Amino acid sequence: MVTTCEGIDRKVSEASEMIVQCLFRGNRVFTFGCGGQMANAMHFAAELSGKFEHYEDSYPCICLGTNVVELTAITNDFGWDTVFERLIRAQVGSGDVVVGFSVSGHGDYYGAAVDATLDKKAGFINIVGADGRGYGGQKVLTIKGQWSSTPEHQEEQLRILHGICLGVKKEMRL
Repeated sequence: MVTTCEGIDRKVSEASEMIVQCLFRGNRVFTFGCGGQMANAMHFAAELSGKFEHYEDSYPCICLGTNVVELTAITNDFGWDTVFERLIRAQVGSGDVVVGFSVSGHGDYYGAAVDATLDKKAGFINIVGADGRGYGGQKVLTIKGQWSSTPEHQEEQLRILHGICLGVKKEMRL
């Protein structure tokens, strides 16, 4: 397992298992974030759908908000706070898993995305910094990092997402 910090490793394993169960059911994984967190969300999707360490199978993992036309149309017509909510309502199905990347998890856009995910009866993995918001609900798994500053947490997110990918890829090879 990629080393993060004590206590996070258990959550990383739980997140891996949540995604593995999703994939075994034939469902998909979706990711999102803003700024540097969007870069990590895209990186995570690339690791699962492409190559992590070895040439493994490709798994359905889609990063929401990467279509610039779609992104700007939604934000222009409905406002920034609805962009990921609308994309989730349009694309996510029951049994899918959505992985959100944020330092705080406090943005209105983020809360709306969590709510939309739960409305769709999908699971949500909430990857936030040390002071990040946790969300209630049986289908929400929160991984709080040890850093609250943006640069440190973005680097920590990479260790977390690589740990999740390692767990998923190992389990799916069995």
